[in-house]
Amino acid sequence: MIMTKIIRLLAMTYKKMANLLKELKINLNFAPCVDLEINQDSIIKKKERSYGLNPDIVSGYAEIFIKQHNKKGIATSIKHFPGHGS
Repeated sequence: MIMTKIIRLLAMTYKKMANLLKELKINLNFAPCVDLEINQDSIIKKKERSYGLNPDIVSGYAEIFIKQHNKKGIATSIKHFPGHGS
């Protein structure tokens, strides 16, 4: 039940983000970041640039992000920061 609410909230948030980009005539978002927070000292962790440690959660959040952007015609680019993320 809690995950369902989180998924709905994420979808709504990412939809708003995609709508704003479309409004601004931006058709590419260099996101999402799919790095895992394995290295607790990395900049990815310190700057909160990751969805977490669990690969299933990270990929699930990224999938929602990509789908919402694609619905609005916004391309996405999955990111990984070599040497910083895992």
